[in-house]
Amino acid sequence: MVKSNHLLKSEQKQSLSRRKRSLRTAKPIGCLHLLLRAEYRPKKQVRSTDSKNDQRYLIDSKNLRRKPIDKSHLLAWAAGFIDADGSLNAQIVRRKDYKLQFQVRISITVFQSTKRFHLLLRMQKLFRTGTVRKRNDGMSEFTIVGGAQVKTCLTSILPYLWLKRAQANLLLKIAAKLPYTKDPRILLETCALADKIGQLTDGKKRLNFSTEVCETLRSLGHDV
Repeated sequence: MVKSNHLLKSEQKQSLSRRKRSLRTAKPIGCLHLLLRAEYRPKKQVRSTDSKNDQRYLIDSKNLRRKPIDKSHLLAWAAGFIDADGSLNAQIVRRKDYKLQFQVRISITVFQSTKRFHLLLRMQKLFRTGTVRKRNDGMSEFTIVGGAQVKTCLTSILPYLWLKRAQANLLLKIAAKLPYTKDPRILLETCALADKIGQLTDGKKRLNFSTEVCETLRSLGHDV
């Protein structure tokens, strides 16, 4: 049976009203879940009738729903996630197979309960890089490692970061120097920046510092 335009409009208003009530009463994660799932809802077609020429046509009900979330809003969401449950790290790693014996490694890590594993997958899809893994302690993590990948990610979310903006700016400076760390002086400068990030991070105890790198470089005959 074909529904009239009046009945269609009435049903659309009722549907919109129910969605608004669900968003107002939903918990934060539930509300966010509804927003992120909006663009993945299956299409439904409603058959209606044009009153002017009495021709039937199809209305895509997806057009009546909330518009897809803008990418800038998703980047702001990801920045808030990283501010709250993320970690921006720069590690000085000893490498015996390296000529200068040290390497600086930068990374972004986001932690979340495995119950909300889908949020980490959504973040991975947003940045189009990184790895997601489930740990044995009921937690999961999303990790981006490497100068180019970290630089691309941080550049996109930097305007929205608040708590970790200082660490992000330092990581971007390190990322710019990484391709030139075969030079002993630049390596030492990069390690000094990693020390500054360590002072801003409440993470695990660090093993290597720029002072140790400086001593090693001098023992190898480099004037630093």
